[in-house]
Amino acid sequence: MKLERPAFPTPRVSRGCVWLLGLLLMGIGSCLHADVLTFTTGERLTGTIVSEDPLEVVFDSDQKGRLTVNRDVIEKLETGPLLPESETDTKTKDSPLDQLFESSLPLTAPRKHQTPIPLALPPSLPSSTNFVARIVWDDRLRYQFSTKVALPDPFVPGSTWVDDRLQLRGRIGAKLAVDGAAFASRDGQQEVPDGIQLRTFQVLTEGTVGVWLTNQYALELGLVDGEFYLSKAYWRFVQLPHFGDLTIGYFTVPQTLDNIMSFGSLTFMEPSSGTAAYSPGKRAGIEWNNTYLNQRMTAAAGIFSVGQDPSINFGNASQALAQPVVRFTGLPWEAEDRWLHLGFSYSFVFSDDSVIQYKARPESRLAPFLVNTGEIDARQATIGGLEFAMTLGPVLLQSEFVNSRLLDQEAQHSFYGGYFAGGWMITGETRPYNRAAGIPTRVKPDHPLWGPDAGWGALEAAGRISFVDLDDNPIQGGRMRVLMTGLNWYWNQYIRLQFNYGFAEVDGGPSPGNLHILEARFEGQF
Repeated sequence: MKLERPAFPTPRVSRGCVWLLGLLLMGIGSCLHADVLTFTTGERLTGTIVSEDPLEVVFDSDQKGRLTVNRDVIEKLETGPLLPESETDTKTKDSPLDQLFESSLPLTAPRKHQTPIPLALPPSLPSSTNFVARIVWDDRLRYQFSTKVALPDPFVPGSTWVDDRLQLRGRIGAKLAVDGAAFASRDGQQEVPDGIQLRTFQVLTEGTVGVWLTNQYALELGLVDGEFYLSKAYWRFVQLPHFGDLTIGYFTVPQTLDNIMSFGSLTFMEPSSGTAAYSPGKRAGIEWNNTYLNQRMTAAAGIFSVGQDPSINFGNASQALAQPVVRFTGLPWEAEDRWLHLGFSYSFVFSDDSVIQYKARPESRLAPFLVNTGEIDARQATIGGLEFAMTLGPVLLQSEFVNSRLLDQEAQHSFYGGYFAGGWMITGETRPYNRAAGIPTRVKPDHPLWGPDAGWGALEAAGRISFVDLDDNPIQGGRMRVLMTGLNWYWNQYIRLQFNYGFAEVDGGPSPGNLHILEARFEGQF
């Protein structure tokens, strides 16, 4: 008699259940563990860290696949457990999954809405590595040189005074702007020919170098009107103890927002005539600057001499052996997408044989100077400026007022200028603010023309009214008022197209009359 094992029904699972279970496990896994790679540009990628070495990180990203990323372009590298960014931004109370995460972490671990604990700092180069030289391309051309430095301590035998690495890191870049303009003269204004112009072409290198302190350097050469010129060259000692930053060389004088704001940050193609007449541009000098109250206040003081940047060609053509300048700014109010900036600057020329001259174009580089004091043999002169800038979400409001008083051989004279401007980001972006410099900075489109989350870029509409008065008997420099409108199309944070239409009304001076201005610019940098 043969005994048979009783048959039990074999459980069967449908293919659909298997897929559903797999997707569920993948979803839970992605929530329980997600590495985050943050670039210096602000872009974030989620995925898994494959491997690391002192110079680069291999990263399997959910968005772009496997990448080999240079350490120089990594701002922060974080590892899970983390919640997806969208969930941490939108949840307002702890969910059961939040409680699970928090109960499994030590009490010192960050909770949501806080900056996660990053991985350990990038490991130092092996002690056996003496010299490293690398040139890489991400969004810019970058270079890195590193060598080991060891100096014996002359006072302690057998010990070293310096045992570290000397590092040089920087980038090579270029800036380009091409303008085209058409003019229509009325009421006796001189005829201004239409034209196309290479507004500026500059090549540059900038970076950091040092062992203990991180020092900054910059060198920038420009081409305008067929001639090369020195646009910028400085060395900056950064964060000196109890002091701040110290800059020496040829660079921007900290007076008026239009003068300080970087290439690509100005809302209009040109600075306002009301400030350009008095802005000193770039000059040789030495400057101290520092920030206070968590970078809500800035202070700068410097002494400058001769020099002028023909690319911008500001109207302050004054020449003096020494010109002290101070500037203070404050950020009294700041919210998620709103901020208020207030600033004050003052400069003084005290040489008895200084030559003072103020002049202004009708906010087009292709147009001539329509108001001009001519050269004034001044005993002393002062320039004071007030700054206001404010964002309300996509709306930017900005205004400045400048007054100059000078004393020549006969009497005291007073000149002034300023502007009121407003801009609206039609696509909803908010103008960023540079706390360290105390200035509005470049717009970054939410959806650039190419790359992750691509779209149509960003659009901005703007308007400005500016005025400048260079008349004070017996000096007849003229008065000018300019109404300027603009439309900007940002392809990304480095490339944009600009379209401006303006109307300039000039009374007195060397060129009275009215002028219509239609101009456009292609502008880019890398």
